[in-house]
This record gives sequence, structure tokens and C-alpha cells, in this order.
Amino acid sequence: MLGYKFRGLTDVNRRRDRRVVVSMPATVNRKPVLLKDISLGGLAFISDVKRFKVGKDILIEIDVPEEGRVKIGACIVRKRGEHEYGVAFTGLSADAFRLIEHLETGHSRRLAPAYC
Repeated sequence: MLGYKFRGLTDVNRRRDRRVVVSMPATVNRKPVLLKDISLGGLAFISDVKRFKVGKDILIEIDVPEEGRVKIGACIVRKRGEHEYGVAFTGLSADAFRLIEHLETGHSRRLAPAYC
């Protein structure tokens, strides 16, 4: 019976991207939050300040020491309890991609300047 999963006894991880546990401040729609985990597909955060609705678009801003601020567009996809939310990214800039890659690997790469 190797490889057989008993239904209801194991969790199935449907994520496509590797998740990294973090504990870092950020803002969601300019409200302070605490990031719990992050991957190339999305992240989870805790907010004591504001309630967010599932299905709403948000703007996440993360300050990276010695690098600057990274902005990421996302959508709230789930809510757990009163204060924890899961989001899916709606588009990653090159800077955001490198930030997440940096968090996954622990290697420092200088973020390219943003031209607006």
C-alpha cells in the first residue's frame, strides 16, 4: 500500500509554488499588516486594523531594507478566522519576483530601479 493516501487523514497541498514562512511588516491598501508566508503565487497576512472582503483587489507594499519599496497587485481569495487572509497575486513585477526569490533562497540580489 505504498503511496496510498487515506481519504480525510492527509492534507493535500494544491499550491503550485513553494511557500516560505516569513514574519515581516507590510501594508495592504495602506493599512499595516504582518506577512505570514509568501510564494510566487500569493501570500498570507494578518490584519488587526481592517477587515477585507474575499474577492476584493488590493495593493500590497513591502519595504525591503536597502532596496526600497515593492508594490504587488493581488486579490483576497480566502479568510481564516477574524484576522488572517490569503491572497493570490494578479501580476508580479520583476522587482516583486526578485524579492520573493530572495526570500526563498536567502540570497541577496540587488533589485533593479523602478522606472515609472
